[in-house]
Amino acid sequence: MCGLETVKQCLKDKHSREVFTYLMEIASCNHLGLSKITNDEDQEAEDNLENNNILLNYYNDIKEKGIESILSASIYLNPNKYKNHQYESRQLIFPFGSNNSQMKAVKNAFSNQLSVIQGPPGTGKTQTILNIISNILIAGQNVFVVSNNNSAVENVLEKLAKQDLGFLVATLGKRANQMMFFQEEYQKKEKAYPPKIKDWINSGLSKERLDAAILSISKRLHSIYDMQERLARDEQLLQQVELEYEHYKKELKLDIELNHPSRQINSEELTRLWVFCQEYTSIDHISSANQWIKKIKYFFLKWKMILGYHWDRKFFDKDIHTVIQHIPLLYLDSQEQP
Repeated sequence: MCGLETVKQCLKDKHSREVFTYLMEIASCNHLGLSKITNDEDQEAEDNLENNNILLNYYNDIKEKGIESILSASIYLNPNKYKNHQYESRQLIFPFGSNNSQMKAVKNAFSNQLSVIQGPPGTGKTQTILNIISNILIAGQNVFVVSNNNSAVENVLEKLAKQDLGFLVATLGKRANQMMFFQEEYQKKEKAYPPKIKDWINSGLSKERLDAAILSISKRLHSIYDMQERLARDEQLLQQVELEYEHYKKELKLDIELNHPSRQINSEELTRLWVFCQEYTSIDHISSANQWIKKIKYFFLKWKMILGYHWDRKFFDKDIHTVIQHIPLLYLDSQEQP
C-alpha cells in the first residue's frame, strides 16, 4: 500500500474559483493591517500595498494551499455543489449550565459541519463555548479556541480555571505566550493538577449507568426549557392582550359597566355571538320571514348565554350595538384567563 491520498480541491470548480477571485479583489481594496505611514513613505507604501494587506495575504495563502472539497469553506463558494455534512446526534453534557437556545446551539455544533452562534452580550455565548469544549474533551479529542482578540480567549480560560480545568489548556497564540507556557515554573504554578483531581473518578458507577443518568437529566432539562419558553410566549401574549383591551375601552369610551357571565365562556362562543349580532343589525334589509328567523335565533342564543353561562339578563336588554361593542372586551378578557 503506497499511502497516497487523493484530495479534491474545490477551487478547481469554475464557480468556486470565480467567487474566490471576487473575494480576493474585495480584499485588495481593504487596507486592514497597514501600518501608519508618513507622507515621505506614501509612494513606497503604495508600491508594497499588496504585501502589507493582511486580509489579501490570507487569501493568497489559502489559494496556494487550496481548499479541500470536504471543508466547510467550499459550501460558501458553491452551495449548489457542496452540501453541509450532517452528523449523527450524540449524548451531550452541559456542565456549565444552559438554557434552551444554548442547548440547541451545542447540539447544532455537533450535528453540522459548520455552526455559527451569534447573539448580543450577556446571552451566554462563552457559556455555550465552554459546553462545546467539555463535550469535545470527554470524547478524547483536542480543540483549538481562537479569536481575533486575546480577551475573548482569556475569558474562556478564566472560566475553565475557576472550575479547576485550567491545567487542560495550552495558552499559545503569540510567541510570548508560547515561551511562557513551556517554562517549568509556569507549569508548576499555573498548570499543576488540582488537589481534588482524584475525587473526579467515580468508581461506583459504570459508564453505561452514567450515560443513562445523563440522558435522563438532559430529557428533563429539555422539557423544563420548553415549558419556560412557552411561559415566556404566553406572558408576552398576555401583555399584548391587556394593552389591546385598554386601547379598545379607551377608543370606544365605554362607560357602561361590563357584565361578565358567572361561568367562564370560551373565545369560540364569544366569536359566534359577535358574528351573529353583527348579522342581526342588518335585519331591516331582509325579508319579513327571514327577520323572524333571525329574531328566533337571537332569542335562543340569548337564553343559551343567560342559562348556560349564568349571564345577567340585563346585558342583553341593552341596545344591540352596545352588546356588539362589549363582546370584544369579553373576548380579550377570556384570553387573559388561565
